[in-house]
Amino acid sequence: MEAKRWVSLVLLALILVGLSSSDLFVQDSDQQVQAISFISDLKATVLGFFDGTWLTVEDASAINEEVKPKHVILTPNLTTCHKSLSDADRPVYCCPPKRESLEPIIDFQFPDISEPIRVRKPAHMVDADYIAKYNRAIAIMKSLPYDDPRSYMRQANMHCIYCTGAYNQQNSNSLLKIHRSWMFFPWHRMMIYFHERILGSLIGDESFALPFWNWDSPDGGQFSPSTSSC
Repeated sequence: MEAKRWVSLVLLALILVGLSSSDLFVQDSDQQVQAISFISDLKATVLGFFDGTWLTVEDASAINEEVKPKHVILTPNLTTCHKSLSDADRPVYCCPPKRESLEPIIDFQFPDISEPIRVRKPAHMVDADYIAKYNRAIAIMKSLPYDDPRSYMRQANMHCIYCTGAYNQQNSNSLLKIHRSWMFFPWHRMMIYFHERILGSLIGDESFALPFWNWDSPDGGQFSPSTSSC
C-alpha cells in the first residue's frame, strides 16, 4: 500500500511539472490566458483526485480563488487625508490645502496629434541650452503658490501622499501605499508624465521632454558636468 502511495506521488509530481511547463509554449496572449486558467483548474482537479475526492471544475475554481492573495489596493478615500510616516518612520503631513474631493477634477485629454513629438535624450548628452531651459521651468514651478497644483511643492507632496499612506483605501481603514505594490511602476510613470507636461507648459514648449539615464552606455553611468549643476 505504501509503495502504491509513493508511485502515486511520483506520478502526481510528473503531471504537475508537465502542466506547469506546457503554458510556456502558447504564444498568443489571449490563448495563454485561457491556457493558464484551464491548467490551474486541471491542477486543482488532479490534486483533489489524489486526495481521495473528485472535484468538479467549479470546485477547482473555488480552490484557486481561496489561495489567491487577498491584499488588493483599492482607490483612495479622498476625504481621509491625514498625517503619515515616511519610510524612516518620520511623521510627515503632506495633504493638499483643500480636500481633493473639493478640488475641480479635469478629465484627461490626449495631446493633440499635430503637436511635435517629444524626443527623449540620454542625460549625458543634453547640452547647455537644454539645462538652461530645464532650470527655467523648475524656477517657474517653484515660484507658483502652494494652492496651485502645478507648484513644485504640491507635486512633491503628491508623491508623499500616495507613498506614505496619507490616504485610507476606499471603504476601508487600510492605508493606501503605492510602494511595494503592483501600482508602483504605473503610478510613478503617470506622475513623471504629468510633471513633464507641466514643465513644458510653463515655458511654452509642448515638445519639452525629460532626459533618461542610458545605463547601456558607459558614459551614461555617470553625471556629466552639465547635469551635475541641476
